[in-house]
Amino acid sequence: MKPAKAFLVTVLLSFVAAAQLNRNDVLWIGSPWSREEIIRMMGFVPLTKPFRSAYQYQNIMFTAAGESVAAVSGGAWEAFINVIFSMRLE
Repeated sequence: MKPAKAFLVTVLLSFVAAAQLNRNDVLWIGSPWSREEIIRMMGFVPLTKPFRSAYQYQNIMFTAAGESVAAVSGGAWEAFINVIFSMRLE
């Protein structure tokens, strides 16, 4: 990822879709690439609007946020979600 984007895009911005990256669904729908490779390639996608200027939905940014959670939790994203969804609500 280009240094400027890596600095500006946070996990929170990934979830609120304010990173201003074009959708580029072709990178992940039926692609042979791993999540890590897809996220890395997003660093080369140009911004479509000025940073933090508008809401713009982007599926791959949710992938990046999920991979961040996995890295912090020390396990796979799927395992983390299974634990969260199996917890009792009080």
